[in-house]
This record gives sequence, structure tokens and C-alpha cells, in this order.
Amino acid sequence: NEKFLEKEINKLKQKVSEKYNISIDDTNYLVFTGKVSNNAYQYHKTHINILMKNGEIKDITDASDQFNIDALSKTVNKYFLCYPKI
Repeated sequence: NEKFLEKEINKLKQKVSEKYNISIDDTNYLVFTGKVSNNAYQYHKTHINILMKNGEIKDITDASDQFNIDALSKTVNKYFLCYPKI
């Protein structure tokens, strides 16, 4: 996931300006970008416990030899672009 190009954003602002008859400066309220970050699992802060059939409680890293803790503990960044219907 990559940031949106300034050229692409400016093109959208121009279209919004023309369609809604507003200034390019005012399109900043209607056309904007951002980034959302998510870290699904912070193993150094909390643990995911699994209740086994025998009643034993195990940490998820001990309960599964196929589980990759690094996959869940990575921070995922997603970029977004918001604009009105054109």
C-alpha cells in the first residue's frame, strides 16, 4: 500500500472544483488523504491464550507450531483517499 501521488490528488481536486463550482482551496475540505495504522497483536504487552481440550491454558505461540507471531505483530499501514462522488 503506497501513498497517493500529489498529481492524482490535484487532478481530483480540479474535477471536484469544476463539478461543485468551488475554489481549489475549498476542495481541501472535500478531497484529502490519510494513513491508518494497525498492530493486531502486541506480544510484549498482552498475550493470546488458548484453552486446550484438556483444560490447560497455553500461550498461542506454544499451542501452535505453525503459528507465526511475527505476522500478527507487524504494524500494517494503509493509505486512503477521500473525495465526493464526481
